[in-house]
Amino acid sequence: MAPPVGPIIIQPRTTHAPMTSAELKTALRALDPTRSSQIPAVTSFIDDAEHDIELYEGYIQQLRVRQAVLTREVAEYKSLKSPIRRLPSEILRSIFFFTSKYKPNCFGVNSVWRLPALDMSAVCRRWRDIAIAYPSLWTNMLLDLDHSARAVASVQLYLIHSQQQPLSFRVVGPFDGDDNAAREILISLLDQSHRWLSVDLDAEDIEELVTGRNLDVSALRSAHLFEGSFLRLEAFSGTQKLESLSTFAFPKFIPTGAQVNMNLRHLAVQHTDSPSLRSLLTALPTLPKLESLDYHGMSLSLYYSSFGEPADYSVPIRPLAPVTSHVSSVSLHLWDTYGVYPLLKDIFSSLLLPSLVELKIQGGCRIPFNEAGEQLRDKAFSGEWPRATVHDFITTSSCHLTTLVLSGMPISDVDVIAMLYITPDLVDFTLHELWAEVRPECGSVGARPNTLNVGTVTKRMMEQLQNPAFDSDVFTEQRNALVPKLRKLSLRVLYANWEANEADEEFVKMVRSRWLRLLHRISENDSLLQAAQLRTVELTVVGIFVPHEEVYKPLKRLEREGLMFTIRIDRSGCGDGEYFV
Repeated sequence: MAPPVGPIIIQPRTTHAPMTSAELKTALRALDPTRSSQIPAVTSFIDDAEHDIELYEGYIQQLRVRQAVLTREVAEYKSLKSPIRRLPSEILRSIFFFTSKYKPNCFGVNSVWRLPALDMSAVCRRWRDIAIAYPSLWTNMLLDLDHSARAVASVQLYLIHSQQQPLSFRVVGPFDGDDNAAREILISLLDQSHRWLSVDLDAEDIEELVTGRNLDVSALRSAHLFEGSFLRLEAFSGTQKLESLSTFAFPKFIPTGAQVNMNLRHLAVQHTDSPSLRSLLTALPTLPKLESLDYHGMSLSLYYSSFGEPADYSVPIRPLAPVTSHVSSVSLHLWDTYGVYPLLKDIFSSLLLPSLVELKIQGGCRIPFNEAGEQLRDKAFSGEWPRATVHDFITTSSCHLTTLVLSGMPISDVDVIAMLYITPDLVDFTLHELWAEVRPECGSVGARPNTLNVGTVTKRMMEQLQNPAFDSDVFTEQRNALVPKLRKLSLRVLYANWEANEADEEFVKMVRSRWLRLLHRISENDSLLQAAQLRTVELTVVGIFVPHEEVYKPLKRLEREGLMFTIRIDRSGCGDGEYFV
């Protein structure tokens, strides 16, 4: 509070000017020199006036100080009335919790330093007391070993304040054995292995720190392990709580039949030196609670392939014994020179997935080059889409797919339509043409080979997807609607194919036929009206494409009624483009 002050008393020296205002103006206009009798009076007035100016300036400064002090006091008193001061500590704890959950403490990852736990503890004494008494606030960390020297003290503080709460952290960057700060951080984390809840290790060359250590990971529920990270099979021998695992090697980390498999729900496997997809498939029955399987591979073979050197795949002589699993989501990202279709055939001929509701297949090609930079092969895919095998897989499994993604493979429109006929429960459908996925100008591996004569997103497909309930031709044979429950459709096409197939108008007709602004509840038996429930449509055209305004104009009206419709023009194929809605 500002000390009490008395009134400011001003005693100026200047009382009367030596001239009146009129006399001063007359003297200023005249060129005559000032009379010598007036000079002493003028000089005395100037001295007194300058003294008074300094005096007034001092008084003004005093008033400004008083004003600033009073303004600060008013703000402080207003703070006492702030609603946030009346919030119970439990509410503040909840706010702190959501802050730490969605904005983890970041120690230099991507050059970002964001430490909300420290920031909140520095606001005031009450906030600090709450933050210190809330150990979960200090348990979520992102660490970059390249910034260890700056982070080491804060990391130690976080480990202290987190007490014995479960830890979730991600570590990135290579480990330099001579970096004492990085070594100190890693050893501190290893010493707390019994508290690990979620671990993401993208760090390399840290195996030396684990040698001879008995890691207790019994509380671990989620793990993402880089190929060079230190956790191996023995590290998991003591945990039965692991629910999510992302790894570069399978089944190195989890042996078939191990007790640790019993609770695993989400498994993501990425390709390494010698992937064995058959080992993965045969391990599925040992994962009774598995819900999702995500496989990323490059240059794959079911039993052998070397990384970065595609091996031609041929179906093994001995087929894989049927494998049954209750997994509900399967995502396959397969890259090979020739082997994607034979590989898919071998996979689906062996699987029975009765609980499957989500299937994503992304194929790709890699065209090898010699040392001179010459392309060794023109053809990226051999064989045909295994329509019969996929048909048997879906019908035999008796699964009810609701989400289907097909991208990066030369699938004919006939094959796509055939697949849609056996997936009547489909709600979300994504279809990306092959060369709409390959982007050599953006630095992707290989190059775009000669275009295959395969039409994927065509006029015929758009006609098949149209809702027959809106067909006004009375002589047209009435048929059931294809995928009547479809609500979201995403297409990515190459402009050359889109233009050649003249699919624009049929595409617009199809969207219009599947849109219905509901005025009443639709009967479950009214399949044709149910087919008019499309709600989201995304069309991405790769290439030089200008949407014809008259053709797409009807969709703007549907957008005003509630349809979420987007046309995206990707001119470079690199993901950046324009949006036309």
